[in-house]
Amino acid sequence: MKNILYFVIFITGSLYLGSCSVSHVNNKLIVGHWKKEQPGSYSNGKNSREDTLSDAQRLVELKKLYLEAGKDKVQGLRDMMYTDISFKADKTVTLSTGKKNIHGSWKMNSKGNKVVITDTSAAVKHTLIIVSVDSLSLKISQPVIEGNFQQDFKKTL
Repeated sequence: MKNILYFVIFITGSLYLGSCSVSHVNNKLIVGHWKKEQPGSYSNGKNSREDTLSDAQRLVELKKLYLEAGKDKVQGLRDMMYTDISFKADKTVTLSTGKKNIHGSWKMNSKGNKVVITDTSAAVKHTLIIVSVDSLSLKISQPVIEGNFQQDFKKTL
């Protein structure tokens, strides 16, 4: 009977310790101030072309996609065209769109490939998919109705 009790305690302890999450290495890599390197690119699932449009032209193109879907999310589209992103170690973030700053908190998933940013003033969540990250560059992708919007950033020292 004692052996069964020890076995149950051992299994319970093992499951408890195994469930403790360890932060991903990307958690430390994204902390810092990032500046947009070049205009973003839009790709839909059908053709993955690189756009050379300006941000304003891209906003008009993306607005058409949202309006065709019956949703007017122009401000959301403007918010996607970040010029600066500043992740801090205390899990706060500032997103700059040129005209407006969005302040909030961020949380990375356990795989280290997705960051959810919660805007503190509007209670809106922004999802950034990390395509690649290293100590000096960051490439993020954001899902839109018919594809993905990607932007490249360089870390400022």
